[in-house]
Amino acid sequence: MAIFYKDMIQEKINKSLSDCSEKGLAMYLSIELLGKRFFTMPPSVEECGGEIWGVLTVKHTGN
Repeated sequence: MAIFYKDMIQEKINKSLSDCSEKGLAMYLSIELLGKRFFTMPPSVEECGGEIWGVLTVKHTGN
């Protein structure tokens, strides 16, 4: 049943991030070292096994 809300939840996430840079949640990292290591942290919603899961994709420097 929750899978029907996937698109609506993703739209709400996107709207809440409209003021963020392309870095997504990475722009809120308060520790300077982490801010330099993580390029992007965009949240999203995915379906797996009929359930909705919150996903945070993290792109980093590899260090």
